[in-house]
Amino acid sequence: MNEIEKIFSPVLGTLAWGFRQTVGSCFFVEFGEPNIGTIGPLPVDESASESQVIRRRRRKVVLHGEWTLLVKHCTWELLAWDTSATQDTNPPEMTPPFEAASGQYLKSVEYDESNGSCVFMFDLGARLITAPGSECEPCWEQWTLNDVEEHYISLLNNGKIEVKVGNQTP
Repeated sequence: MNEIEKIFSPVLGTLAWGFRQTVGSCFFVEFGEPNIGTIGPLPVDESASESQVIRRRRRKVVLHGEWTLLVKHCTWELLAWDTSATQDTNPPEMTPPFEAASGQYLKSVEYDESNGSCVFMFDLGARLITAPGSECEPCWEQWTLNDVEEHYISLLNNGKIEVKVGNQTP
């Protein structure tokens, strides 16, 4: 078992849910039992528009899992049933494969050190493949896995693993 497989060992057998696109081709996947949290209210800059002021003064309730995977600066492909999406897919077209993969249990994670790719296999056949992107810097995060205690583990595109706790870097 390599280091990446060890990192995901406590996540194996947990339910994947909450697939959602963030910015560009980045997306989240939640794993395990849901936890409720809040964001905000946030500070408001004097130059903020009226709509920004309204949004930032609100408190937003959010659900997140015991673990959250953020797929970031990499090439990726999600295959689920007869649907698929990649980093080049338009965000609205990511919804069908996200919905098809949601509700599946993470069965295995395999890391190929020769090309820096990861294959996440799910119990009903969904498969997520991540790899360093040709346009991505080696020091950029391919993905980050975090838990509810704010431990962040990232695989960089150069194959190195970066660990952070909260806002601190050990």
